[in-house]
Amino acid sequence: MELQARDKEVCTVGTTHAAPPSSPRSFLLPSQITGLVQDTQRLQSSLTRLREASSAQTSALEDQLASRSTAIAQLEEKVNLQRDYDEIKRELR
Repeated sequence: MELQARDKEVCTVGTTHAAPPSSPRSFLLPSQITGLVQDTQRLQSSLTRLREASSAQTSALEDQLASRSTAIAQLEEKVNLQRDYDEIKRELR
């Protein structure tokens, strides 16, 4: 009877429903469940860090894009001014 109680405890750790005795979960030891929980937490933490890093990188790239777009607009304006200058210069000849 003690073995059945322990098996039931192993099946229900971390869940709200008891797993049937034939389910794979019933074969996990408490240390295995603890290891899986720790792995899950570690992976979730890694995922969070990766999301934050990706977000920061995206923000930096958007800033670069805005800066370069501004630079392009300024250069286009210079080209237009030069074109106007060249046209006036031709007219004066």
